[in-house]
Amino acid sequence: MEAFGDKSKARNFAKSLNIPICEGLGPFTSVMEVKDAISTLGTPLMLKAAAGGGGKGMKTILETSNIDELILSSQRESEASFGDNRLIIERYIHPARHIEVQLFGDGEKCIALGERECSLQRRHQKIIEESPSSAITETVRNNLFDAAKRIGESVNYKNAGTCEFLVGPDGQYYFLEVNARLQVEHPVTELCTGLDLVELQLRIAMGEQLPDQNSITRSGHAIEVRLCAEDPWHDFLPSAGRVLRLAWPEDVRIDTGVGKSVSTNYDSMIAKIIAYGDNREEARWKLIQALQNTVLLGVATNQALLIQLLESEEFVHGNTFTTTIDEIGVGDRPLPPELPIAAALAFKGERRQGDLLFETSGKWRMQ
Repeated sequence: MEAFGDKSKARNFAKSLNIPICEGLGPFTSVMEVKDAISTLGTPLMLKAAAGGGGKGMKTILETSNIDELILSSQRESEASFGDNRLIIERYIHPARHIEVQLFGDGEKCIALGERECSLQRRHQKIIEESPSSAITETVRNNLFDAAKRIGESVNYKNAGTCEFLVGPDGQYYFLEVNARLQVEHPVTELCTGLDLVELQLRIAMGEQLPDQNSITRSGHAIEVRLCAEDPWHDFLPSAGRVLRLAWPEDVRIDTGVGKSVSTNYDSMIAKIIAYGDNREEARWKLIQALQNTVLLGVATNQALLIQLLESEEFVHGNTFTTTIDEIGVGDRPLPPELPIAAALAFKGERRQGDLLFETSGKWRMQ
């Protein structure tokens, strides 16, 4: 954690191992230092918090007309999130895929349990993750595995970790960072490998050795979506309130801790919904059906947007990049045509044949 917690230090580790990194400079603490570095490298660039991740403090710099405000905004976010306002700048790769490798180390050796495609993001926050990536070749996959293991073994890593990369359209990959923890999206790796990663963490902590890399097998395809309490049609503003009705679908994995209410004091994620299939298309359809059968009333969520993304031509054909959501937009708010009528009648205390009603099973039905 000491070695990888700082992005600048992690970049230096990767560079010393001859692992490709994006051209960059830093860390810096003053606005003038950052501006001088930007002038040296030239746009387009990415501005990042040196001390953390999760998209906090991250800004895309395409031109420099408002550069002072971008730098100050990035420093404010970095300071608020990590107590550290240092920034680094890196070359902006576009279009790029965000591919990460699930890493495990026992203090001596490291193994790779597979990769996850995490390109669909909003404000640098992942929304949909899947494994395996349908967009990289076996050669690129093996190169990523090798790079991740070498980085982990260089510091005698002992725990679960995630080594993150950007992959350009030419297949060239660039090291981003290492997250020294179990990630939100780890269930897709569990479903594809059959391994319980939390159990494996505990076994490593008790001094057991890692399984051999050749014993790790992967099969099928898994896709995860993050159901969040936010309104995509009002600039993704956080939503809060009492949970009036909740019904989860069957035949998929649900990881959730939501209770009787949702507060803005915490992360907006309500649940992870994960589908597994023999192939990507089977997993995709299972997940769409699961989202359609999910009912959460009382707070606004991104449920409809997740369905839109899974049904989009970009996702169907695997043409997803870190900027895809920004480029395709959210469109108009979808609304079942029967719902406004039923709501209006319910408000008036009336009900008529054919109204849309809700059952405790979580299904919408006509009566």
